[in-house]
Amino acid sequence: MVSISVLMTVSDSSEVVVAAAAGLTMQTVNLSRAKLPGLPDAFLLDEKYAPVPITNGSMEQAMSIAKSTLTSSSFPPSTGSQSFVVRGIIEPADLPIIYHRARDTGTSLVFSDPAIQFHHQPPICMSTHFVGTDADVRRLLGIGRLRDLGMLGHGVAIAIVDSGINLEFLRKRGLSPRMDMHASWSPRATIPGRRSSDRPRFNDCL
Repeated sequence: MVSISVLMTVSDSSEVVVAAAAGLTMQTVNLSRAKLPGLPDAFLLDEKYAPVPITNGSMEQAMSIAKSTLTSSSFPPSTGSQSFVVRGIIEPADLPIIYHRARDTGTSLVFSDPAIQFHHQPPICMSTHFVGTDADVRRLLGIGRLRDLGMLGHGVAIAIVDSGINLEFLRKRGLSPRMDMHASWSPRATIPGRRSSDRPRFNDCL
């Protein structure tokens, strides 16, 4: 089976912060798994991928290292155990182990790191007709497998960038979409969620 690329949160050790700073300044990144003892054995670390700061504090840490040469005595204060993400690969059979370890310990979070690419050949453009159904999307995302692992998406915020969402269009097809109008934004004089289904089509491809 094909290995899975994932991102995992790690603490802000000096090794991680210095490597993140190297990434910010386009320098060579050299991470060492030996200096990141908290990683699961099933997680194969990408030692050339710069850790990514995911909090304001961790970004300030990395930026302070990138801008100057600091001594160990002036190293930025710690910001916690989930301050950066590192990339690696795992085998599909190890996914339950990684997930349950992260859930049970609460010290690490695991995120999918899918490749950005065309998922349909030829590419689907705004000028083409709709392809597939919501059932096809669930199948391609492996929803059944995710549910078996207890990954139901509760409490997970999802941001959708699209030319528009038509809630009534979805409801007529038996779906029950929920949308927070106050957390949504439209660039035009339209109400989020009420985008016309006969909108003009542009030459944007997926």
